[in-house]
Amino acid sequence: MSGKRIGWVAALALCAAGCGDDDSGPRDGTNETTPGDDGGGEFAADGDAPPPDASDDSADLPDPGPDAGPDVMPDAGPDAADVEPEGLSDATDAGPEGTPDAADVPVDTVEDEESADEAAADDGGPPPLPVPPERLYVLFYEPSAAASAGRWGALRLAARDVAATAWNVETLATGLYDSAYYTYGSLELAVDSAGRPHVAYMAFADRELRYTRWNGSAWVRAEGTPGYDVLDTNVFTYNARHFLALRADVPHLVYRQETNLKYYRWTTGGWVDTVALPLYPATGEPNPGGGPALALDAAGRPHVAHHDHHEYHLHYAAFDGTSWSNVMIPGLPGMVGEYKNIALDALGRPHIAFQLGYTRWNGTTWTAADGTPGYDAFDASFISAGFGPDGTVLLGAHVSGSLVLYRRPIDGGDWDAGTRVDADASMVDFAGDQVGGAHVVLVRSSTGTAPVVRYLHEAPDGTWPAETVYTGSAGGQLVHPTLAVWP
Repeated sequence: MSGKRIGWVAALALCAAGCGDDDSGPRDGTNETTPGDDGGGEFAADGDAPPPDASDDSADLPDPGPDAGPDVMPDAGPDAADVEPEGLSDATDAGPEGTPDAADVPVDTVEDEESADEAAADDGGPPPLPVPPERLYVLFYEPSAAASAGRWGALRLAARDVAATAWNVETLATGLYDSAYYTYGSLELAVDSAGRPHVAYMAFADRELRYTRWNGSAWVRAEGTPGYDVLDTNVFTYNARHFLALRADVPHLVYRQETNLKYYRWTTGGWVDTVALPLYPATGEPNPGGGPALALDAAGRPHVAHHDHHEYHLHYAAFDGTSWSNVMIPGLPGMVGEYKNIALDALGRPHIAFQLGYTRWNGTTWTAADGTPGYDAFDASFISAGFGPDGTVLLGAHVSGSLVLYRRPIDGGDWDAGTRVDADASMVDFAGDQVGGAHVVLVRSSTGTAPVVRYLHEAPDGTWPAETVYTGSAGGQLVHPTLAVWP
C-alpha cells in the first residue's frame, strides 16, 4: 500500500431511532498486512448457560474507585443469556439489491421481561427520557508489558464512575504477544443492560479468539464459570474493532478464521459458529472477512462490513435469516477497505465508515451523506468514527496536526463544519451518549517518553477537558484503546 496510512478507530452504538445495533462502544484497527504499523475452528461449547444476570446494581461492577484493583485474568465469558436473538418486526430496505433484505423470515426468539418504562410507553405513558452516562470503560493493549519467558503484552480495562475522580485499571490477560514491539490489536468492548462489560479479544501468540464478561463479582465464561471462552483458533485479523455486539445481553461476534468470515453467537446449548463467507464467496472478491465490523438489525440478524485480502476493497455482507449475501461496494478505490465501523438507520439501511471516508445505502445505491453516488472522502492522516445512541454519526479526522470531530444525523443531513478536539492524537476512539454528548479516548506518545491513554469529553461550553486514564512505562507502547459509555 503506497502513500500515507490511515488508521481507523471507532465506537459503535445503537441508533435510538432504530439502528438495530445494541452494541455501544469503541473500537479501531490498523493494516492487517503490516504488523507494527500505527493506525489510529470451532467454539468450545460449554453446555446450557443460565439466563443473563438481571441485576442493574452498579455496585457489583468492576471497582471504578481511585485505587487500582488486583490483576485479574479473564474468567472469561458473559453470563450471557442462554437464548437466541429475539425476532422483532423486520426493518425495511435492509440492504442493497443482491443482499438479504429484512423480509419476514424465521428467527430464534427469546422472551424478555418488559421493563416498567417499556410497559408505561405501551400503555400510552411517556417513554423514558435520555440520561447522561454514569460509567465509562476503556479497554486497551500494552504490548511492551513483560509477562513470561517469550511472552509479552497485557490487556487492561479501566473503569470510572462519571461522578468519581480516578480510574481503576484491571489486567484481564497477559502473555498475548510473542514480541514486545507489536502495535497491532484486535479487541472489542460492549456493555449490557446492567452496565456490565463484555470483552472479546485476540491472543496473538496463540492465535485465539477469546471472550469473557463481568458477572458482578468475577470475570466468567458465557455459561458463568470463571475464565474465558476460546471461541476459535487459527484466527487471522491483526487489527479489528466493532466485531462484538449484544442483543438482549446475548453476545454475537464476527471474525476472520483462516480464510473464512465466521459468525458466532451464544445459545442455550453453548456457542454456535457459522461460516458466513468462504474463501471464494459467490459474490465479491475472494479471501473475505478482513477487519470485520458488526451491527445487528431489529430482528437480531447480523450485518457486516469487511474487506477482502486481494485488493482490500470494502464489502458488505448480511444474513436474511436463511442465507448470507455479500457485495463489494462500488465506486471506491482499492486498498481502502480497512478500519471500519457500521450502523443501521431507522430503515435498517447500512452506514459504513472506513479507511478514507463514509458511505451509506439509500435503498437504491451507495452514496455520500448528501445523496451523491459514491462516498465522502476525508483528506486526513487518519479517521475515527462512532455512531451515537441518539442517532448521530461521529467522524474524527486528523487534520493539520489536530483531531477534528465532524457530525451528521444518521437519518439525514450533511456534515457540520467540524470541531477541534485535541492535538497530537493517535489511535482514537469516539463514543456518543444518549443526550448527544461526544466522548473520546486516545493515545499520546513520543519516542523515549511514557505513553498515555487520555479521555476527553465535550463540555457544555464547547471545550474538551482531558484526563489521564493510564500511563505506560517510558519507551513502551499503549495501543488501540476502545471506549464505552453506560448507559
